[in-house]
Amino acid sequence: MSKNKKNSTPQRSKKKQFPNINRFITENFFSKFIHKYRKRFLISFVTLLILLAIGAVAFDGYTNYRENKRFIQERTEINSKIVFWQSAIDRFPNYRDAYFKLAVLNYRLKNYDKAKEYLNKALKIDPNFKEGRELERSLK
Repeated sequence: MSKNKKNSTPQRSKKKQFPNINRFITENFFSKFIHKYRKRFLISFVTLLILLAIGAVAFDGYTNYRENKRFIQERTEINSKIVFWQSAIDRFPNYRDAYFKLAVLNYRLKNYDKAKEYLNKALKIDPNFKEGRELERSLK
């Protein structure tokens, strides 16, 4: 009898399912992953944004520091040249090029009144001074 019972019950047909080799990670995996690690992801993302902002500010600050350092160095060099050309004028009061150099250096420092003063002295010494006339046009 036991043999008959086995034969009498219909056997279930099992469907053979082949694994999907094209899709390793399913959408369900992503939804579970995001649901499970949402807080960690948000904290990591916000931390990354903050670090990027700090890096941008630091880079901008460093760039400003370098530019300011270059500006101060250039200004110091111009001031030392001014001292040199003023000593040249003390020794040679009719030296046109010294007055012109002082006018140009003061123009670069944006001391336009002093630049005009030195340029006028250079043009008094030599009224036909071509470079002096060009600087005079740019000062006006």
